[in-house]
Amino acid sequence: MGSQHDETDLARAFREDVWPGRRPPGETRRRFVIGVDLGTMRDHSAIAIVEPQERPDGGEPFLDVPYLERMHLGTKYRETVERVRSLTQRHPIAGAYSLVIDVGGVGRGVLEEFQRVGLKPVPVTITGGGATTHTETGEWHVPKRDLAIGLDVSMQNRLLRIAKELAHAELIPKEAEAFRAKISAAGHDSYEAATESAHDDLVIAVALAVWRARRSRPPRPLPPVKMPSRAV
Repeated sequence: MGSQHDETDLARAFREDVWPGRRPPGETRRRFVIGVDLGTMRDHSAIAIVEPQERPDGGEPFLDVPYLERMHLGTKYRETVERVRSLTQRHPIAGAYSLVIDVGGVGRGVLEEFQRVGLKPVPVTITGGGATTHTETGEWHVPKRDLAIGLDVSMQNRLLRIAKELAHAELIPKEAEAFRAKISAAGHDSYEAATESAHDDLVIAVALAVWRARRSRPPRPLPPVKMPSRAV
């Protein structure tokens, strides 16, 4: 089972020259957000890694996607957990990442599997409506509307930059289009794939990483204040 990625693909994903000159001069620290959508019997599990890139003009950062992985159908959750753990130990991700996982459809048992191997994921339950809330147990409840809008804004503003050489790069725009809003008779938003056979695992993994990256953006340092010179 597992996935089709090999170590050569993995090393290539994080080369410094994937996007030459993408970081502002003097900015050397890299940070990553790993989004994981845990699939059910009918859907794949998927892993997406987003690397925010601050812009010199102080605008919304670029969100580079150097890595996408779709696990085979039927892959055990323990294998997915181990795959994520192995990713977090690789340079340059080690010690410079945030991990966010969708636990809504799989329960706390899988969350505990991540914690058992030493990971500290941000657990998210995707809801059908309402506001984003943070529970006392540390779990986030995030409406699909927020995930879909955040992803849509990033794509429309050309902030989401997906490495073209990725095996599943062409699927993200297609899945994002299928991950559309429908207003039900009760007036609630429901975001779903366009057809019964359409998958949305990759786009949810990316959307989770984008949501976390935008939410945890570090504040930019304030410019130095020029003090008035004293009269002599």
